[in-house]
Parts: sequence; C-alpha cells; structure tokens
Amino acid sequence: MADTLTTNVQLVKVEVGASEDTWGEKLNDNADTLDSLFATGPALRVANGGTGGVDATAARTNLGLGTVATQDASNVAITGGTIDGASFVRLTATNPQVMWGETDAAVGNKNWQMQSIGGVMVLRLYDDAWSSFANGFLISRSGNSLTTFNINGTIQSSGNVVWNAGNDGAGSTLDADLLDGQQGSFYTNSTNQTSGTLPEARLPANVLRNQGAFTGGAVTISASAPSGTPAPGDIWLQYI
Repeated sequence: MADTLTTNVQLVKVEVGASEDTWGEKLNDNADTLDSLFATGPALRVANGGTGGVDATAARTNLGLGTVATQDASNVAITGGTIDGASFVRLTATNPQVMWGETDAAVGNKNWQMQSIGGVMVLRLYDDAWSSFANGFLISRSGNSLTTFNINGTIQSSGNVVWNAGNDGAGSTLDADLLDGQQGSFYTNSTNQTSGTLPEARLPANVLRNQGAFTGGAVTISASAPSGTPAPGDIWLQYI
C-alpha cells in the first residue's frame, strides 16, 4: 500500500516494503515536525497545548498564572490585572466575603469588607492592620423582600441630611417649610389665635393691665386728664 499519515500530527507512515530511496528523507521530515512542537528544554510550546516551561515555575509564568497555582485554594491572592468580559462572579460559602485594600487612601481608611452572615449583608470598615472593624451598614431580608437597611452614620441625599426619627426634634436644625400646612407667619398673627390666653407681654403699652380684683369706688372716663385726687379704689380712664 502507499504511504499514509498519522491522524493527529500528520507524520508520514512509510509504506512497508517500498520507499526504498525516500524513507530516510521521510523520517527526517517527521523528526523536524515533532521537534517544531517543542521549545528549548525540551518543553511543549504553549501554542501547541503545552506550558513552554521545563519546570512548574516557568510553566506558571508562561501561562500567566504567577503564583496562583501554588496558593491555598481558599486563600488566593491576586495582586494585579483586570477582569474583562465576565458576566458575573459568584461566591459560594458559609459566610462569603470580599475584601478591598485601598493603597492610596488616607491612614485608617484603607480596608473594607463586604460579607453575608446569617442572611444579613454587612459592610465592615477595617483598620489598616485588618485587626478590628466597625459595621458600616447591615441589610436584612425575608425571602425576596428587603426588611431593614441599617446605616451607622448620617444618611445624605445630594449632600443634604435625610431626617428620621433618630435625628429630628429639638436642636436638630431641621428647617420645615410648613407646620400643619401653614407658614410660620400664620402662628405669629394674633388674628389666627382663637383659643388660649394672650400673655400680658403681648398687650400694647397703652392697654390697661389686670392689676387684681377691685370693688367699690367710681370709674371715670374722660377725654381730658382727670382732675382732683381720686379716692382709693377709684379708676380714671382717659381716651385719646
């Protein structure tokens, strides 16, 4: 039969009993084909499905793995690079967490952690040594419904404080536009005060104050100043 080729590498399989003058050339070509699959080492080239390295360190470097392959599967540190084209990242564990270390942040503001614990999502603010933390916010749920969003700090919207039952009231500087649908000027107009008693200080200076109960005597109303000497208990009024 005639010469044939191997299935995968396409090496020449010399016809038995033939190729008397060409078999050596064919074997040499086969050797060159096999050799081209390897780099110095020898090491199977990356382009041909190998690592291109003669040891594990070189293999990781050639494949872009760095030291990831030698790390504990539960504690892999990625020190650089980006993730492009990933549609999602899923973490599955008892208490899955993601931690950030911001190298250019101010002292005490570098480290963050997001973790799900017992069905509650927690943002934690760590110190720079990852030794202590404070909770930033906690989100709890019931099935697909959000039940609470607890923030340990001041909530703002566009730079303005969001008022709530914990920060309103006396001394809060809360500036409400209306009270029961009325401007503040409504409540300083005596015309609108239909109940209660006006304090004496609100009365004009020329209005007679209540000086206590009195009986007897005479009440004199005159356009001119009273004359004579009033008797005890008398009241003289002058209208102008």
